[in-house]
Amino acid sequence: RHTSTPDAALPTALVCGRSAEVREDGSADEGAADGAQQLLYEYPEMVFDEDAPPEEDHGPLYVDSIKDAPPPSPAPPPACDASGTKDWNGALQTILSIKEDTNDKYYQLWSLISDFNATALLYASVIVGELSFPPSRKTIKPAHVGGTAGGDKFVVQGILFKVARDVEVCAGTWMYGGDRRRDDLAMKAAAKELTGIGALWTLDLDGLSAPLMTIVDYKGFRVLAVSLLPIDKSTLIYGSSDGGLSVHNSDPEFDHLMQALAAQLHLKAHLVGPPNAQQMLHVAGDMEGHKGLDGRYYLLDFARLMPPEAPPSSKEELEQAPRCMFYRLLRPEFLRFHYDRELCADAFTMFDGGPPEVQREHRSGVRHATEYLHECMVPEYAAVLSARLKALIARHPPPSAAAELKDPHA
Repeated sequence: RHTSTPDAALPTALVCGRSAEVREDGSADEGAADGAQQLLYEYPEMVFDEDAPPEEDHGPLYVDSIKDAPPPSPAPPPACDASGTKDWNGALQTILSIKEDTNDKYYQLWSLISDFNATALLYASVIVGELSFPPSRKTIKPAHVGGTAGGDKFVVQGILFKVARDVEVCAGTWMYGGDRRRDDLAMKAAAKELTGIGALWTLDLDGLSAPLMTIVDYKGFRVLAVSLLPIDKSTLIYGSSDGGLSVHNSDPEFDHLMQALAAQLHLKAHLVGPPNAQQMLHVAGDMEGHKGLDGRYYLLDFARLMPPEAPPSSKEELEQAPRCMFYRLLRPEFLRFHYDRELCADAFTMFDGGPPEVQREHRSGVRHATEYLHECMVPEYAAVLSARLKALIARHPPPSAAAELKDPHA
């Protein structure tokens, strides 16, 4: 994720393992990292445990000799079509198709991602800088690619840019704010896209692909950048692209992949769609699965991959966040490692199309998970962190605390 401000609109670089801001002249200011370095110096236990027994020497970390290894080759630049548009997905799939997990493969992957991030940062800053311009004066023209929840959309250099803004889904009702516009909540929902696709990349799923994605925060705006995929309306085989009016599940092999994904994330299968044309899905109804024009399976629209937290029980709190089920979601780590019950990703939404008693069961399950997280897990872990911090300070007190210990009246 890239964060920039009007006064520091350049990306952050790594200098000797520390974060530093890049100046206009290309030099780096390492002063921002002094606080972190001082913290590590004062509290060495944050890096290693002094009392831990010495570990057995297993030799070098890498099997191959660094001295004899050939220098890594850079990633091949993304191919361009006749108009000069870059094919980021093609370059990504070429690298991922390499069978051997070598340093060279991962260097190429890192090189491609770095190029993608730099390109996204460049064009996102242009898009944000021209948001107040009329379309005729914009350098990058708005794109009409369907969907409303993503906000304003632009396509340039093989990347789809979505400016996170709340939108009015019907007269007087906003997608995230309910009775008023809340762009801050739309920005939260955009961040869930990155959380969702990050969860997918950690799963053991062969045969399922996803786009490159990054988020750029610039001048108070949030822009989601996603690489274009070889898909169109005819390639949709799973989920819905029209808000649940029509739902697809036409490819058994892709449905098997979704079952495997749901099993690892503890997602519950449920009916989605109009009563006369419902389909059993394992993920949220507004996610899309495609069999691309290149024959690969793609999953996209990850904002609601995970189930929502239960809405507030009190009327007063619910009035403050009437549509929180679209931006307050349970984290993948919680469901994968700390909660073993299956939950419906469409609970508390109109996408959950099962019988009323099944919908109540889905909502009850999500409410139980939310209460367990808030009332059990969070307090228990807060107590663990508090105990660790107190022990750390007792063993390595800051200078001011050490002086007070020597002289209580100081």
